[in-house]
Amino acid sequence: MVAEDIDEVSFFACKIRSASGSADAKDKLWNTVAKHPLTHTCRQLREDFDAIHRHKAMVTGVAHYCLEVENYDIDQLGDYAELLEQVPPVLSYVRSCVTTGKPLVRFHLNNHVMTSVDKVGQDIDSPDRLRTPFMKLRALLRQGSISHMCFDTAQFTWWIARAAVSTHMVKQNMSAIEKKAAISHPREKEARDALNTICNDLPPYSDEGNSDAQYAIALFRLHTREHDNLVRKAKKDKLRPKLRAELTEEISDEVEFMLRRQLKMAAKKTEVARRKTVKYDLREELRQELKKELRKEIRADVEAQIKARWAAEKEARRLEEKEKFRDELRRELKAELLAEIRADVRAEVEAELREQLGMKR
Repeated sequence: MVAEDIDEVSFFACKIRSASGSADAKDKLWNTVAKHPLTHTCRQLREDFDAIHRHKAMVTGVAHYCLEVENYDIDQLGDYAELLEQVPPVLSYVRSCVTTGKPLVRFHLNNHVMTSVDKVGQDIDSPDRLRTPFMKLRALLRQGSISHMCFDTAQFTWWIARAAVSTHMVKQNMSAIEKKAAISHPREKEARDALNTICNDLPPYSDEGNSDAQYAIALFRLHTREHDNLVRKAKKDKLRPKLRAELTEEISDEVEFMLRRQLKMAAKKTEVARRKTVKYDLREELRQELKKELRKEIRADVEAQIKARWAAEKEARRLEEKEKFRDELRRELKAELLAEIRADVRAEVEAELREQLGMKR
């Protein structure tokens, strides 16, 4: 049942060369697969589940496969292509992922990223050194073979849509192991600036996007796209506290209106709010995104608060009605008691008079 829910398989590029000691290509490829968290619980579960996971990943197939590369170690793309070509069943599954819209390669940046960026700058000076790994993998995934790779068919734009850069930023509450796999903001910016410098120092080219220079530009564009996402996220995090109070009140009104409509209660009388014309800019766009996120976060709390308020109001009305009813009952009981006492006194007086007059009943 756990295996049926697996829809993605990741290959760790850094393990490809260390797996070269195995004779079987399938074993080599399997040794690079990111193992399922279930196998990290105990030795027995690892022994029981590994075979099931391997069958799912290597035989049955999953919806998406991705190569996880540490920093910009481009040589690992070529190693991956050579290994993948030796396992045709898995290769066919990976090829089917080309048009899914998800990245086929993810470059995971950490604080050692500058070593790989410096190597990119060195590879630019050697013809075909930088672009060859890209082209090997691209040729293989386009139903071709890396042994008959044509250098005039590759386009760096193919990678812009099928690769991505991932930056796991360092946070104060991280453990030492987590920080080792993360990257600081200054180091991320330093890597981006270094890639920009490499691209700016490139000589003019006229090969319609099939040069080492173009692949360096592709890396810079991928990194810039992730950098822009980080900036966007930072602005959202900064804007979040300011909008929370405002949106809590706004969402509270929306939730209360919905609950009243569901319970067929009368609409709450509210003043007509003044509409403000806000210029559509990044702040407003982020505000709309945060509104959606915060609605999910605080909807349950707001709904509970509204129901609690309604319950308190209902209890207050109940106590008020009970007190009114108590007063009414008190008056009714007083009248009844007076009537009963009057009847009893009358009977006693009549009995005394009859006794005095010697009258019989």
